[in-house]
Amino acid sequence: MDSYIVRLSDTLITHDSRILLEHSDVRALGLNADDAVDLGLCSNGRRVRLLTTTPEFEVTGAYGTRTLRDLLRSAPEADFRCAARAVHLAHWDTTHQYCGSCGGKTERMAAEHARKCLSCGAVVYPRISPAIIVAVIRDGKLLLAHNARRAHGFYSVIAGFVDPGETLEECVAREVREETAVEVQNIRYMSSQPWPFPDSLMIAFICEYRSGEIEVDGSEIDHAYWCDPDNLPEVPPRPSVARSLIDWFVAHHADL
Repeated sequence: MDSYIVRLSDTLITHDSRILLEHSDVRALGLNADDAVDLGLCSNGRRVRLLTTTPEFEVTGAYGTRTLRDLLRSAPEADFRCAARAVHLAHWDTTHQYCGSCGGKTERMAAEHARKCLSCGAVVYPRISPAIIVAVIRDGKLLLAHNARRAHGFYSVIAGFVDPGETLEECVAREVREETAVEVQNIRYMSSQPWPFPDSLMIAFICEYRSGEIEVDGSEIDHAYWCDPDNLPEVPPRPSVARSLIDWFVAHHADL
């Protein structure tokens, strides 16, 4: 038997807080399982498939809808990873219905996650946008910043997209410099995380302060400061990679 993730516009249909639905759920919702796309994932030995409904679809009975950001805070991490892959692929599929080379109609290829132009034959694959995220440490304190474009009050570590022709380490140094005027050194890779909002891959680093005083850019960052490990402000939720970096900092610098 397969498991299903059912997407309705920018939400996922859930049942009893479950993201992964059963074949019986698909039937109860009146959907056709034959329209599902294999995500190339398994959960408890079962294939995970994606079904996308029309915007007019009505969710009734015991079923509800949740956004992916809601699920980030509440769903088991393995289930969230499945949902994240589904949303990423669904967004790419929706936004690449036409060829970027000739404007012709594209169709989904059966053998792999790709779309092929029916006119010129060009093949496009899912877009992945690499972005760095970095914990900068100075004398046992962590550089935290507030995003000027977000209404929420939490602080996080510095992040930004990789430019063409740029190494990941160069991106780390540039983003920290551009957003806070701080120079860094000893850049070290930590981990990575798919981040389907809508198509990022977050690549996490830790590094050390080298020089400079904080001067925020005012457009992306409106406030930044050096934070003690025992006095954190509101920070991103688990299991985000931003929170993983912050948790790592606290574990390695508390009570020093």
